[in-house]
Amino acid sequence: MKKLAELLTKNKIEFAYGGDKAGRGYDYDTQKEESYTLGRNDLIVNVLQPRAVLATCF
Repeated sequence: MKKLAELLTKNKIEFAYGGDKAGRGYDYDTQKEESYTLGRNDLIVNVLQPRAVLATCF
């Protein structure tokens, strides 16, 4: 995970760590919003980045 975090930082992609919390997010496999349990080492990356959009849903 450290290398991935370094790559994201190098490319100015904002991210956060999960922090042992429950959350909700869009699941691209099911095409629905789902509940998740986030671990403290899970990386969370929002596709709506300040400089550009990482992904587009059709």
